[in-house]
Amino acid sequence: MSLLFFSNIAGPSRLPLQVSVAACHRAASARFYATEAQEPQEPLAAEQSEQSEQSAPVDELSALTLDPSKPATKSGLEKRGGKVFYRDWLRYEGEQFRVPQKGQKAKWLGGNVPYPSNPSFRPPPPLSNHIQDQVFADLQRGQSVPELSVKYNISKARVEAIQKLKEIETEYKRRSVPLQTAFLEGMEPLLGVRTPINPRTKQHDPALARELDLAHEAHPSTAAERLEEQRFDAGIGEEGAFGQRTRESTKPSIERTVWEFMDEESALLEKETQGQKTQEKRQRRKEREARA
Repeated sequence: MSLLFFSNIAGPSRLPLQVSVAACHRAASARFYATEAQEPQEPLAAEQSEQSEQSAPVDELSALTLDPSKPATKSGLEKRGGKVFYRDWLRYEGEQFRVPQKGQKAKWLGGNVPYPSNPSFRPPPPLSNHIQDQVFADLQRGQSVPELSVKYNISKARVEAIQKLKEIETEYKRRSVPLQTAFLEGMEPLLGVRTPINPRTKQHDPALARELDLAHEAHPSTAAERLEEQRFDAGIGEEGAFGQRTRESTKPSIERTVWEFMDEESALLEKETQGQKTQEKRQRRKEREARA
């Protein structure tokens, strides 16, 4: 009499393994059985009934089954530190996040904040690709960064970042490198990005543009970013999102050369040469101090 052995180890006798909750409740002796034997039907039907009862949605948190072998009683919650199993949370609270609606902003677990444990972090929606194209087109026409900062009500650092990003995009197009446009179009609605384009007429809507500008101005991050940039321009603090003027990262480095599509090896050699010059200066200073 041959025995049928279920295994997920690679080999000539490997069989597809189907995992089910009911199989986890069976006795260990049922995993090795004769091929001619027939499994009892009544226990299996009882297990399927029990499984369907566990998979049914619940209305109250107290009715959740935290452990398949124990009911979700108050004492059970206390013993487990109040933690809820993921599958139970998915059946109860996570049901609203299961199926996203096309064109709808992504739902956050914290309501209006992306991270419930950090309620002070309230990021504004990113700038749309439509606005970024307009900013880059104005830069190509000769307008300065400060002018565009005032025109679009964004910081100068953000205008410079858009310029670098669009320069890379232009270079990719010149090299016939495919762009992830489908990913961009799919992520913008999830992040709450809005454009001043009327969805019905497909034309620029001044009223909608004014509404978006007022919403951007009323966001707390706008005033904080503007104040931080003013302090940076005045030489106060010289920290934060705009960096530090004397920091090493503001000097020519690999990051800058990558954005400008220059030779990386030349930049490494330049940085190594600067390091050698700095060491030579320190050595000469020590020699002068020793002679003195």
